[in-house]
Amino acid sequence: MGIDLYVSTSDKAQSITVSRFFLREVINGLSGPHERCDFRGVLSQEEHQCILPNELGEVIVATKRASPRAWIRMLRLMLRNVQATSFEDPFEHMFEYSDRIEDRERDPVALRAVIMKLREHIRRYPEKFPLWHRIYRTQRDLERDQPMDEVIFEDEDVHVSASGTVCYCDEYPDVRNKVLVHTKRKNEPAGDIKRVFVPVAPTMVIHGVQVFTRSLTMEEMCRYDFDLIMGFLDVAIENDRKVLWEYW
Repeated sequence: MGIDLYVSTSDKAQSITVSRFFLREVINGLSGPHERCDFRGVLSQEEHQCILPNELGEVIVATKRASPRAWIRMLRLMLRNVQATSFEDPFEHMFEYSDRIEDRERDPVALRAVIMKLREHIRRYPEKFPLWHRIYRTQRDLERDQPMDEVIFEDEDVHVSASGTVCYCDEYPDVRNKVLVHTKRKNEPAGDIKRVFVPVAPTMVIHGVQVFTRSLTMEEMCRYDFDLIMGFLDVAIENDRKVLWEYW
């Protein structure tokens, strides 16, 4: 899953695909949970609508008043715990969709302004967003930015791994400045894994193995996507082209 940013016809502006990381952390992060990504009060309702991508190939152009029958059917489906695809039929009676290019196109100037506003907020308030901790086997790997796999140590008795992506843990944000170490002894049951959060430091020793770390802010993690989007929008604006901003 990602976001496509493109124009329907253009000689210069090429289509680009924004990463699923950007979609998950920035776009979806606008709706919370706020204890991990705090965008509260940054955007107006109009700006929020501007930044939300529509589904690839179609856009909601109107909301219909759902009939009581449609609501009752949807409630029954929920109570029966059916798969999400079963909800398509009642939703079709609640929204009006369009696949016309004219309805799906957006103003690149407005989209650029909202993207810039989000980027500045992320840059100005790094404490409101997660940190990602990369772990390196050697100083040379750190200099080359070649992080290691999660496995730190393994022999015939034990398997030790570490992860610097702790923002999805239930304990977040209390563990924002820590890495998660898993220790599994191979002669113990499969589910018997020891989890320990260890304060991150530039140099760490995990199960007797020295490793190096680098902590990245949200702005640093999203820098490539922000630059990619801004560069594309600048070309679209220069060529007086509207853009399509769609997720898949």
